[in-house]
Amino acid sequence: MNDKVRYRDLFKKKNYRKFIFSNLINRFGDSIDAIALTWLVYQITHSGAWSAIIFGLYVLPNVVVQPFAGAYVEKLNKKKVIVGTHILRFGIISFFALLYMNNLLNPYMTLVFALLITSIESFNLPAGSAFLPMIVDEKDIPHVLSINSALSSAACLVGTGAAGIIISKFGIGTAMLIDALTFLIAGILVSSIKVLTKDVKEKIQGEKYLDTLKNGLGYIRSNKVVVNLCIVMVIANLSLVPLNSLLAPIANEGFGLGSDLLSVIGIANAVGAILGAILVPRVQKKLNLKQMTVCTAFILGVFMCVLTTGRFFKGEKLLGYAIAGLSFFIMNLFASMFAGLTNIYFLKSVKQEFLSRAAAVFGAIAAASIPVGSFVVSMLVAIINAMSLVFAAGIIMLICAVVFYLINLEFEIKEETENTESENKELAWN
Repeated sequence: MNDKVRYRDLFKKKNYRKFIFSNLINRFGDSIDAIALTWLVYQITHSGAWSAIIFGLYVLPNVVVQPFAGAYVEKLNKKKVIVGTHILRFGIISFFALLYMNNLLNPYMTLVFALLITSIESFNLPAGSAFLPMIVDEKDIPHVLSINSALSSAACLVGTGAAGIIISKFGIGTAMLIDALTFLIAGILVSSIKVLTKDVKEKIQGEKYLDTLKNGLGYIRSNKVVVNLCIVMVIANLSLVPLNSLLAPIANEGFGLGSDLLSVIGIANAVGAILGAILVPRVQKKLNLKQMTVCTAFILGVFMCVLTTGRFFKGEKLLGYAIAGLSFFIMNLFASMFAGLTNIYFLKSVKQEFLSRAAAVFGAIAAASIPVGSFVVSMLVAIINAMSLVFAAGIIMLICAVVFYLINLEFEIKEETENTESENKELAWN
């Protein structure tokens, strides 16, 4: 069966239609919120250091909370967790928007908001990872991930394009309220999805919480594919911190442009992500994960350096849009293909009864370098401009590409029996 037939057949299934529409609505709202929140923080503080700090704190709960949340969620009904966290985020973001609209917001309140939202997300993410195999046939997972990523990026593209208009016409507060509403709608859609396979929570009902967490960590340590993915993601995330945490200063101080450039960057990111997601099934047949990792690191390094040439054309709108748009399009194209392959390898190499815990630990370890990097950037940006920091990060990424090429990182998925033996030895050791 070819890819077109698979995609067409997927949309005939009511469960998947509801799943994809819930994600599309979320991505539309998130794309508006991303620009609104980035510009809101910079407007309130006028500081690149504050932008980096809040970016780091936005990720911190995923590092601290998510491993424990994953073990806790393993025993819960995954669908109820997803719906509950959606409703909670609807309420909190609505309250945050109302505070802003009534001029009651300050940087410290924004810090609390960031920590609260991502703490809730730390419960949602592992539940979502375990929920997908429960509503989609295993043979369809690569195509589900691909088309879901592509359509979600398309929704992000629409949302990013609309963000500039919404913010300029109706204000940041309205943009945040739209984001809140998308969580409510998504929660209602997910609540109506029928689970195809039995929730594996019943298999571990007798375990104590700490035993559940310990066994999950033991399983991760025994799985070389996941361990190596964690190593690569930690290095990549650390190198990307200056780029991701300083978008507003890059647009304002580096390019001499305003929030419009953030919309251009968002659109370029979305287009790159769409094309990258569509190409994932084809790339999977041509490249293994190590080859894709080397290519992605090299491309990210090159175009992070290209992006910094915008400082030489400060205030030139068309040239600035072209440099930033092209750089972010290419970077997100390769990042999307890498993320797609990573998801496929991860889901295929982890047993379903460990998915929530494994996804939580993987997410936490992968994100662990981001808060640390953000605080370092917040100190460096006081003495080094944002564009110089991005250029230095690009050089580091190029060095990483060479290192990834030379060292022997094992990404190949082993046979079921080999994985089982390794897992049993590790759990017995614990």
